[in-house]
Amino acid sequence: MYNSIESFIKHHGWTKTARIDYLMNQIIDGKTYDEILEVAVNQYNIFPNERQFKGVWNYVMKIKESIMWIPK
Repeated sequence: MYNSIESFIKHHGWTKTARIDYLMNQIIDGKTYDEILEVAVNQYNIFPNERQFKGVWNYVMKIKESIMWIPK
């Protein structure tokens, strides 16, 4: 379990954590996979390509129940 953003950063490092946190916040805001993909990959290059986006997306889907500081 990750009870704070600091424990999450300590485990995953800044870059990966920032991308995961970005995706979690977009999901909480009610955005769909395709909406997030368009902005994160095509407009702002938060992810260099769709393959990396999909990999992090799948990881987020796997661990999202373990992230406690983000309201559900």
